[in-house]
Amino acid sequence: MAGRTPRSRWWQARWVVSAALGIGYLLNVLFRLSLVTGQDYPTVNPDEEMYLVMARILAGLPTTEIPGNQIIPSGYSLLISPALRITQDPVHAYHLVMGINALISCLVLPVAYWALRRLRVPRLVSYVAAMAVVLLPPVLFYSQYAMADTPLPVLILLWLIGMHGLFSEGSRRGRIRYAVLAGAAAGYSLLTHDRGGVIIVLTGVVLVAALVFRWVPRTASALGLAVLALMFVVKQLMTAWLMSRIDGAHPSEVGSAVLQTLEDTDLWRRTIMRMTGHLWYFMT
Repeated sequence: MAGRTPRSRWWQARWVVSAALGIGYLLNVLFRLSLVTGQDYPTVNPDEEMYLVMARILAGLPTTEIPGNQIIPSGYSLLISPALRITQDPVHAYHLVMGINALISCLVLPVAYWALRRLRVPRLVSYVAAMAVVLLPPVLFYSQYAMADTPLPVLILLWLIGMHGLFSEGSRRGRIRYAVLAGAAAGYSLLTHDRGGVIIVLTGVVLVAALVFRWVPRTASALGLAVLALMFVVKQLMTAWLMSRIDGAHPSEVGSAVLQTLEDTDLWRRTIMRMTGHLWYFMT
C-alpha cells in the first residue's frame, strides 16, 4: 500500500472506474453510429431482411413474407422490435435498429471489464483491455447490420463469466447466481442464433456432469439446467408462434446442416473449414 503512487490510488476509486466505463461506453456508441450515418436500408440479403420481417411481426404489425419462408431464431428480432413499434417509416426504423445495435454491441466493454476483474487483472489493465475488445472486428463489424451476430459476443462473455463463477470458490448463493447467468446466457444464445445450439449443448453436458459428480452445489447445477430447459421451451414456442403467423413457413434447417454434411464426404472439407472459422470467431 505504501508503495503505490498517487495516480494508482486515484484509479482505485470506484467512481473513477464507473465514470471511465460510462464515458468509454458512450464514445463507443457514438463511434458505431458514425459508421452507419449513411446507411438507410438493409444490404446483407437475405439475413437482414429475415430478422427485420420477424421484428415487424413481433412488434404486432401486419405479417409480410419472410425470404425463403424459414423461421430462424428470433431472439435478436425481439431486441430490435421496439424500433418498429416507435415508427413505421422504414428508413427511421432502420436507423433506430442501428442505434439499438450500438447500445447492445458496446455492452461488451463493461462485460469484458467484469470478466477480467473476475480473473484478478488490475483495474487499469482491465479497462484498457476491455476497450480493445469492444473494438475488435468480430464485435464492431456486425453492429453495422441488422444481424443476430451483434449480441452474440455479449452473450458469450456472460456465459463464460457464469461458468467461471459457478466453478470458482465462493458462497453457495453466489454460485447459484452464476449458474443461472450461465444458463440464461447460453439459452438466449440459442434463442438468437443457430450457433447457440453449440453453447447450450456444451453447457448442458457440463452441468449434468457437475450434478452427477457434485463438482458444484447441486442446487446451482439443477437451477442452471432448469434455466436451459426453460429457454429451449421458449425458443420452440416462439418458433411455433411465428410459424402460425406466416403461411407455408417452416423452421430453419441451418441447425441440422452439420448432421447432413457429415453424411456427405464431398462436403467434409467445407464443414471442417467452417468449424475452424467459427471456433476462431468464438475464441476471438
